[in-house]
Amino acid sequence: MGESYDHRALVAWARAMFQAGGAEADKAEAVAEILVEGDLFGHDTHGLTLLAGYLDSLVTKRDMTSAGTPEVLNERPAVALWDGKRLPRPWLG
Repeated sequence: MGESYDHRALVAWARAMFQAGGAEADKAEAVAEILVEGDLFGHDTHGLTLLAGYLDSLVTKRDMTSAGTPEVLNERPAVALWDGKRLPRPWLG
């Protein structure tokens, strides 16, 4: 059986890592919570294992931007089309 960790401490750690990579506070908080939640639900492929890749994308600015807001390109009552501006996908969610 694996070790157990306090989920609040994991969220705080992941948030601090993402902010150190340059993410705005609200984006860092959302990404941290969602990644830890993925692990809590048992979805290891969608949990903290993604953090290293996210940080690489954020720091190199290759696949992710650290700040900004999405642009709404089209909106209907049941659906909207956004340009996410390469912002963190869990935050856009």
